[in-house]
Amino acid sequence: MSIYLVHGFRWARNDVRVHVVLQEVDDAAPNNLMSGDSEEAMNDNFRDLYPNIMDKLPGLRFIEPLNPNTEKFKYPSEPFVFVADVVVQSEDYIDVVEAMNRGVRAHQWDAMADLRDQIAKEEKIAWYVVHNGDRQLAKQERLKKEQNGETSTVEDPDAVEVCSQLFFGSTALR
Repeated sequence: MSIYLVHGFRWARNDVRVHVVLQEVDDAAPNNLMSGDSEEAMNDNFRDLYPNIMDKLPGLRFIEPLNPNTEKFKYPSEPFVFVADVVVQSEDYIDVVEAMNRGVRAHQWDAMADLRDQIAKEEKIAWYVVHNGDRQLAKQERLKKEQNGETSTVEDPDAVEVCSQLFFGSTALR
């Protein structure tokens, strides 16, 4: 189970699909932009379309909220993906204040706004907590750690459910 703190904006999945088809981004899987090939293909496409913007966003990532408690989890396809210039990932916790205090440079913020205006004009740029995880995988990892004599960060199996409900999707932080 991964938790991400991202600075960016949401991009509707249907708009992602249209972009991939119209721009003929053959190596991008619109239902799984977090995969290495898809992310690389989309970044290449954006560099071709928006070179001045992408010069200021060298670490652009696509982060997808995945809820392991829904049937849709069988094939990751939430209604949107996050386009992010800052990504902090954790398996356990994130010090949100510390991460946000690192800030975003003005030229980076402006570039994100320009990119957003190109692909998702109605969306706001903000900090989001995004849950991306497989509850079963988290349980397997915890059991493996316990078998190896390592302490587990989650002792109560119900805590995984609570975390999943708390962190699923996104919570905008301002």
